[in-house]
Amino acid sequence: MKTYIFLPILFIFTMTMNAQRFNPPATKQTSVSETLHGKTLIDKYRWLEDKTNPEVISWTRSQHDYTLEYIHKNMPEINGLRDEFIHYLDRDIKGAPFFIGNRSISIELLMLKPVNRKVLFLITLMDSIGLLIKNTHIFL
Repeated sequence: MKTYIFLPILFIFTMTMNAQRFNPPATKQTSVSETLHGKTLIDKYRWLEDKTNPEVISWTRSQHDYTLEYIHKNMPEINGLRDEFIHYLDRDIKGAPFFIGNRSISIELLMLKPVNRKVLFLITLMDSIGLLIKNTHIFL
């Protein structure tokens, strides 16, 4: 009976000893309190909401760099995964037409492979009898 309890505990402790250390850069905590609907809320990370603050940009960069370093060091590359994502994302998409008044609007995203431009955003307006009114192309 003791063996049935001891082995799982030993296994758990062994696994935690083999786990990689994950020590991301420290995040500064600055308490900001506000009262909403009679409740006082304290937010220690409010300063991170200002995306233009150089301190936030530096913190974000350090977190990003640490994450990439950790992933490259501890996780093997999966062969073919990048190609599979590109195959899924690199495709034409045509939305269902919808109507505003008596006009039909159709939106398409077309991947232009031979051209350096990535996406063609096509908006087509047609009137009620099917005549093309406007064909707009936006290159992204």
